Amino acid sequence: MAGELTTPVRIWRLVPWSRNALMRPSDRLESVIFIVVVAVVLLLLPVAAAFGTATYTRLRDQARVEGATRSEVSAVLVEDAVRVYNEDAVRGSGGPDVGQARVHWSIRGIGHTHMIDADSEAKAGDAVSIWVDTNGNLSAAPMTGGESAVAAVIGAIAVWATSIIAGVLFLLGVHWIASKHCLAQWNREWSGIGKAPGWPVS
Repeated sequence: MAGELTTPVRIWRLVPWSRNALMRPSDRLESVIFIVVVAVVLLLLPVAAAFGTATYTRLRDQARVEGATRSEVSAVLVEDAVRVYNEDAVRGSGGPDVGQARVHWSIRGIGHTHMIDADSEAKAGDAVSIWVDTNGNLSAAPMTGGESAVAAVIGAIAVWATSIIAGVLFLLGVHWIASKHCLAQWNREWSGIGKAPGWPVS
């Protein structure tokens, strides 16, 4: 129990308004900077949340536009799929074989042909589903609401994590500078009493 109480007491004695006579001005300044940085990081939490909300709103609207301008159609392979390099398979971590094949589809009487990713075992004549835009050109599938939410959460976490990392690096830099300053001050004091640093006073 004594050990559990000692740590908070020691931390409290390091606050800038502490009456601890052993605290140097640089220690008090470092404590002030630490409190300010922690406060700034905490204040950035709602900013990160607002960024995540704005990101989700933007991606949701984008998904709605994509959903309204893209459609899923059926295409036919015009050749057998050719297996392509599969890094997971080479590493022995499994994963489905991936192939590429040329497919053909028609939109409003206009034919389109394009190379797409397909199962490595797919054969010519197999039907596959693809997404196309309003002009019938090959397009990516529209983003879903779940994908928008995940991207927004990741963005919010990234913003706040960046602020935490920046704060920690800044505090480490301040501590390093303060330590160098204290070391230089000790050397000056040792020189002032005619003794080399590290030698006993008496």
